[in-house]
Amino acid sequence: MLNEKRVKHMIRMAMFEKYESRDYNSMLHTTKKDYVSFHDMIGTIVGTVIYLVAAGGTAAVLYMFFLSDINRVVAITGIIAAVIGYIVFLYLYRRLVHRRAVRRYAKAKRKINRIKKDWELLEQMYEEEASRMTPQAYQDEGTRNPAAVEDNG
Repeated sequence: MLNEKRVKHMIRMAMFEKYESRDYNSMLHTTKKDYVSFHDMIGTIVGTVIYLVAAGGTAAVLYMFFLSDINRVVAITGIIAAVIGYIVFLYLYRRLVHRRAVRRYAKAKRKINRIKKDWELLEQMYEEEASRMTPQAYQDEGTRNPAAVEDNG
């Protein structure tokens, strides 16, 4: 006999595994510190590339249209401003990436804990169903010892 509650529970768990589990597989085997540190490192690399593209484009546009004859003082001032801008940009970008990674990890951990509880609940359902069911041989023979029941098949 099928337990309707158990079937619904299993369908919900299967839907999670099919559509969402791949998003959280990386978080199953890592700690929060490792996950966030990895995203911080990737954020540093991506932030540097973004800044280099933006600063390079800005420098090229400024040079072509406004600063065709720059002197050494203007160039050094521009380089110092670019380095300071890079430090500020990278700090803000890494902070944003760090916060996002922490939030994603917390959300994933909640979902992972929920699916663990679902597995435990499913196991409990199976155990309850097994404890309620008695083998047919017990009812036919009227005995409590399963070893005493002979197989006539």
